Amino acid sequence: MRAVLCGMSIGLLMGAACGGVMSQLPVPLAYQVGVPLATAAGITGLLWLRALVRGLVRRLRERLALRRARKQRRSEVARARGIARQEPGARPVYRQGLVHDEVTVPLDGPARGVPNVDAAGLLRDGARAAEAGAFQDAIDAYTALLDADPDHYDARLARGRLLVDMGDHGAAMSDLVTAEELAPDRADPLVAIGDLHFARKDYVRAIECYDIALSLAPDHAMAWCRRGLSHLYRTSLELALADLEHALALDPDIPNLATHVALTRRKVAALKTPGRSARGRRR
Repeated sequence: MRAVLCGMSIGLLMGAACGGVMSQLPVPLAYQVGVPLATAAGITGLLWLRALVRGLVRRLRERLALRRARKQRRSEVARARGIARQEPGARPVYRQGLVHDEVTVPLDGPARGVPNVDAAGLLRDGARAAEAGAFQDAIDAYTALLDADPDHYDARLARGRLLVDMGDHGAAMSDLVTAEELAPDRADPLVAIGDLHFARKDYVRAIECYDIALSLAPDHAMAWCRRGLSHLYRTSLELALADLEHALALDPDIPNLATHVALTRRKVAALKTPGRSARGRRR
């Protein structure tokens, strides 16, 4: 979005400069030069406008998808609480399986509807392929499982995370929102959606997703870590340091986390020295 606006501004400045130059030329020469330039400028402007509109439409679709997912999550949680009040001990449990109205049917055997599909085997194959860096093979394994069982939470979430790593953000958002709808009381889909925005350097929206995830799972170390990094890239250093230190206390084994904490501590200390501006205090 910023690139589009910047390009439009540059185009306007260049158009004004060309107009000033042509105003000094003789009329026939200015006409011969001006018509092609005006045509090129018009086409360029239309292309910039198209890119701007497509960007706005994409952001609107993602916001609507998140809004639907959050509304679904709230209704599912409210329904689950109502069931728990009516039937003590009948709390819905979300794990590997099919999430229905109030119960979970575990997938200990083949996937629903296709007896020949081994859900556990496909999950295992996908995880091994992803660990080996064969992302497309992992995608194929998860897709085979989802073709048999579109409501498989683990496969949906795993494929969404891989699509984020592969840069296919549109397909990743679809999978992750579906995973959130399947398990509205879990934080992992929201953390993954935050990671998608993080990958796109949309740190404000990433922080919003991590906030919701931490409201569901206050001890989610990766959510604290990623929110801290988002604050860090927005130069909100004190907020970043607080989140990163909390993540380090929860899980010191997160890769490179100790290094980020040390660097952020040095930056915060440098801000507190005389003569330095007090950045990093905005959210």
